[in-house]
Amino acid sequence: MKKKRIAIDADFIIFQCTEGKEHTQGTFDNEKVKLKPFKEKFRAIVRDIEEEVAVEFLGVYKIKGKAKILLSDPAGNFRYDIFPNYKANRKGSTRSELFYRLRKWALKEYGYTPNIEADDEAGYLAGTGKYIVCSMDKDVLKSTAGDHFDVYHSRRGRVTTSELEARNFTLLQTVMGDPTDGIIGIPRVGERTAIKLLDEHGWNWKGVLLSYKAKGLTDADALLNRRLVDLHQWSPKKGVKLWVRK
Repeated sequence: MKKKRIAIDADFIIFQCTEGKEHTQGTFDNEKVKLKPFKEKFRAIVRDIEEEVAVEFLGVYKIKGKAKILLSDPAGNFRYDIFPNYKANRKGSTRSELFYRLRKWALKEYGYTPNIEADDEAGYLAGTGKYIVCSMDKDVLKSTAGDHFDVYHSRRGRVTTSELEARNFTLLQTVMGDPTDGIIGIPRVGERTAIKLLDEHGWNWKGVLLSYKAKGLTDADALLNRRLVDLHQWSPKKGVKLWVRK
């Protein structure tokens, strides 16, 4: 039986542990709240995921070792270098002091890779075939071929993505963008229109370029968006290597 490790895209756990603990007048001071219970909650969520994955893949893979915890660089990542407005739509959102304290602990406890997001490392690890990646982010689950585990509460369970599905999902995102991250893609083109454009012009890079051209945009616009959505531009040996057409 093939052995695999578990990798958890764990940024969401910090949010989950500190949800509803915003510092507002008349509630409590986050700076004085003891962090230990929140550390224990973080570890408990990790253990629960490990147990669920072991049950879900029982008889399919032999799970070895503890889960690898993946966290994003708090200072930012390479996407801001090529597109300063990356996630600009999230500016103004507030996080509690407790969130930052717990994140600081988690980063020290588990480490992180500079200049990338947890999603990038998850994409790389999934691509090695040696990990079952656990995430609540569709970008991670749909853009890499293999067996994954969706930790989103209403979709909890195994996700299997084929090579074709992974390739097509990246092409689709390049055309329609990703509003949650402030990635525009082709302006005013949602998923349905993006599918129609690719059906018309082809589910390949040429089809993406023709889709952009049909909307009055350039090859450079398409390339920028591809680099923003692609989760396979980082490796431990080479670091970040922006996508180029092979």
